[in-house]
Amino acid sequence: MNDLIDRLKRLDIKEEIKNLFELIETFYENYKEANSQKLRLIDTFVVFSFLVFCVQFVYVFFNGLDPMNSFLSGVMACIGTMVLLVCLRLHVNPKTKLPTDSPEKVYAEYLIASFILYFVCINFMG
Repeated sequence: MNDLIDRLKRLDIKEEIKNLFELIETFYENYKEANSQKLRLIDTFVVFSFLVFCVQFVYVFFNGLDPMNSFLSGVMACIGTMVLLVCLRLHVNPKTKLPTDSPEKVYAEYLIASFILYFVCINFMG
């Protein structure tokens, strides 16, 4: 136990934060080099959809489940959007796409699936 306390006393927080920021910067630079702008845009939309899901969850946590259908519809829309975007990313990424996939077909499938998802979510709200 004393060994752990001694290590914690010697721990330099500023150095650890600096190392953390260097790690994040290296990760981001490698991510930018490995992915095209199109894939980064899709990833940004996935993160945005996840953040909207988190905001909805926090709102319900503090305010209650009064409009239950609206909450479920919003959660279904966020999670469905994330799933559809991950599928779109897999089909658009040159490393993972199938040779039979044309870009027009992939985007058309995404748009049709999104339309169906949002139609179901709006109808579920009532």
